[in-house]
Amino acid sequence: MTRSDWNLLVLAAASGERLQPVHLQKILFLLGENCPRTTGSSYYRFAPYHYGAFDADVYRDAERLESQGLALMWRVPGGWKEYAVSPAGLTRARELEARLSPAVRRYVQQLVNWARGLSFGDLVSAVYKAYPWTKANSIFRK
Repeated sequence: MTRSDWNLLVLAAASGERLQPVHLQKILFLLGENCPRTTGSSYYRFAPYHYGAFDADVYRDAERLESQGLALMWRVPGGWKEYAVSPAGLTRARELEARLSPAVRRYVQQLVNWARGLSFGDLVSAVYKAYPWTKANSIFRK
């Protein structure tokens, strides 16, 4: 599975709801940290940045998914983008899910549900607490 496939699986697990950039970054980071054998060696390479674990390729892949008709993207006030799965993306994600173990499918869903239930600050703080090295270059203070 490609890293872009993982991005699509995360979008699909949100069940059509929009994900903010922080959601994509932190969910995909946690997935890679906690399932490295499943995500593989070609997965995202997160580094400490302003709000913790960050890889710009997460956004590039989401935009590529949008250009392929597999994701939807909105620019929102504040200048950032929000992302959701498209109907075609949901169909593709279901095909990808069939290749995953039930445990990994559940974990992706749990991560998405958990992250979406937190405020920006609480999500960033939770990742900092679990992975202190990710706050090395942080500008976030809470």
